[in-house]
Amino acid sequence: MKKLFTFLSIIIAVAISFHFISNHYRYSIHDWLIQFEASNANLKYKSNSVPKTHYFKQQVFTYLEGPKLKGQKNILMIHGFGSAKEDWLQYAGFLSSQYHIVAVDLLGSGGNRPDLTQKYSIKNQVEYVHQTTKVLGLEKFYLIG
Repeated sequence: MKKLFTFLSIIIAVAISFHFISNHYRYSIHDWLIQFEASNANLKYKSNSVPKTHYFKQQVFTYLEGPKLKGQKNILMIHGFGSAKEDWLQYAGFLSSQYHIVAVDLLGSGGNRPDLTQKYSIKNQVEYVHQTTKVLGLEKFYLIG
């Protein structure tokens, strides 16, 4: 009986340890893979801010951007609700040699902190994207999203 109790105690201790270790490394591995995909697509993490409008407060936003080479056209990538700019990394890898890629997070998504006093209506999201393109100097672009 004592051997059975010791054996079960060891199994439980190993299972608990594995649970805590795997949760820690799961997020580290996820972050590393995201960075790897971004570097493969030649995209850099950046941040900027859009001015306050009557639609939303001043917002610091995060985005991914590739280098702008002479003659390249712009592609703006916008994710869906409940998603993030990183969803575009695999696609951006195929397009970054031919286009200037910019992938932004919508209000309250991804790297943009949610604000419970902010309204996240479609109208506000459209105005936010419009202001974001103005700040980034994107006058003409293809929109993917």
